[in-house]
Amino acid sequence: MKVLMISHAGVIDENRRRLYAMLELYPDLDMALLTPAFWRERDLRRIYEAGNAHNRLNLIKGELYNNGDINMHWYRRGLREALDDFKPDILHIDEEPYSLAAFQAVRVTSGRDVKIIAFSFQNIFKRYPWPFRSMESCVLERADYAITGNADAISVLRRKGYTGPARVVPPGVDTGIYREQRKTEVSQSERTIGYMGRFIPGKGLYILLKAMTEIDSDIRLRLIGNGSEEEGLKQAARELGLEDRVSFHDLLPHHEVPRQMVQLDAFVLPSLTMPNWKEQFGRVLVEAMAGGVVPIGSSSGEIPNVIGSAGLIFQEGDHHDLAARIRELFSDDTLRAKLAAKGRRRAEEIFSWKSVAAGTYAVYSEVLGEGNSDAGYNC
Repeated sequence: MKVLMISHAGVIDENRRRLYAMLELYPDLDMALLTPAFWRERDLRRIYEAGNAHNRLNLIKGELYNNGDINMHWYRRGLREALDDFKPDILHIDEEPYSLAAFQAVRVTSGRDVKIIAFSFQNIFKRYPWPFRSMESCVLERADYAITGNADAISVLRRKGYTGPARVVPPGVDTGIYREQRKTEVSQSERTIGYMGRFIPGKGLYILLKAMTEIDSDIRLRLIGNGSEEEGLKQAARELGLEDRVSFHDLLPHHEVPRQMVQLDAFVLPSLTMPNWKEQFGRVLVEAMAGGVVPIGSSSGEIPNVIGSAGLIFQEGDHHDLAARIRELFSDDTLRAKLAAKGRRRAEEIFSWKSVAAGTYAVYSEVLGEGNSDAGYNC
């Protein structure tokens, strides 16, 4: 089984973990990844180098036009050459179907005997302007299978006219790191809830601050991240009289997240549904569960599906409901221990790299008529 994946995100080695896991688990899999030689992250003003790969992954470094533009980049060199040289059975396009890279990949495969797997995380139905609408239609018409990162994305693809098979394969997390971190981390004396991520309007952090005014005064809140709302949040904390209970910390390097995460008693993701966005996944919720930290999430987007029965859900935008869920959790030690244990199991069974690799490989097998991927992302 030969699979070529195209992914600008694959320039970062951490984003190749699913591929490494598949190659370790399935000896019959021969896999190549086409990714940019470097990627210019315009918002963060960073440049990521592709570096080297391991675990039998054939890493092909392409050259781009419009480097750094997620939707409008395409390959100046590398795509056609990879198809000619590698001759894959499956082309897995790890780009949104309305992107120029996805459209280019479909056009280049014209006349070739190769199965196409499309991908989407878009969980809000949008009518894109030309030429994006035409590019998306072309990709979906050509796709033999669709993998999505959340449940709503399948419904969106159906509304766009896609009629083929589809399956949710969620992002993965290295649960082993969190498992080891739990063994070494000393428990904290303070009761602490936390948030990690961007400080932007859609994350609903003002709701979390308001909820803090309705819970026990000995519970602390740790906000880790940065973004456009940082100064406004600090001012709101002062105005609400929370200066002594709320602390702000810079965004962490990825390798620091497990150590900081396991120090929390609960993790809150209070996202709000915006006109053009709702929570597409919430990977940090999985990191919390893997660390034995109870997640509390809003009802926005994919959050309830990610948490399942391993945490608590509150009505998005309702700080009274959020405060009630926090009080519920901290007033019942048995409940908190039960949810923490369920979260650890859920992270291992659904979101570990092994599980995500198995789900992806099952799709490959079904596309080639070698199996049936009926086991999915069960909420």
